[in-house]
Amino acid sequence: GSAHYHCIDGRLVFQRSFSIITGMLYKYSDLAQQVLQTLLERYMNDGIRDIADTKILEQKEFQHFGSPMKIAKLFGSRAAYLQAVKELQDELYSA
Repeated sequence: GSAHYHCIDGRLVFQRSFSIITGMLYKYSDLAQQVLQTLLERYMNDGIRDIADTKILEQKEFQHFGSPMKIAKLFGSRAAYLQAVKELQDELYSA
């Protein structure tokens, strides 16, 4: 039979996207993975279009990870963080 998708608060989309990106997360540390997952949740819940904007890292959901600079260092550098976010966006838009 045909599959029926009921989108309740975007959860179906979130689950689908979440499963797609988990494949790309393995190469990052646990904390870096949590940062990307938090970004994904913000994207899904709030419809944030520009998740590459580092200002998002100043939001309350990210404060327990530390400053934006500290978060970037979880990925090795600011450039590496931005590359990880770009990969995340690529996965989302190809989903």
